[in-house]
Amino acid sequence: MVWVPSGRAINPITNTNWEGTGVSPHIDVPSKDALSVAHIKALENLMEKHKEEDSKSFYEWPIAELKLKNNPVELEEKILRKFVGSYGPRVVTLENNILYYQRGTGTKYELLPFSENEFMLIGLDFFRIRFLSENDKVLAIQGLYESMQTDKNLKNK
Repeated sequence: MVWVPSGRAINPITNTNWEGTGVSPHIDVPSKDALSVAHIKALENLMEKHKEEDSKSFYEWPIAELKLKNNPVELEEKILRKFVGSYGPRVVTLENNILYYQRGTGTKYELLPFSENEFMLIGLDFFRIRFLSENDKVLAIQGLYESMQTDKNLKNK
């Protein structure tokens, strides 16, 4: 038995058929970015619904990380050099145009910029750092914790 279609579905608004064209997405992005963009939009919608200050960082942290994966921030070596130094027990070094952070004799982490003065630590999800500057001179490093706590160390002279 063979079945041969005898009709065709036509959209009454566009007077076209969707066969072979599919459905256009609400947000047009390259397919390689679709999952992370959908993830970002879902988190942004949740953040909009939960406006309490406590839940703000709960959504902002993963959003920043997802955005960074799609649009990496690259800083010139001249800018990165400004951050090198000792900040109390914290040390920031530059090796092969990559910044590294180490606290005391602890693990050395690669810093990944997500703005001109804020960095994520690769392998340490609950902690980020911000460099505090005045008149284009770095004065301190601020630890930013996922719990919204902060601490600060001044740059050693």
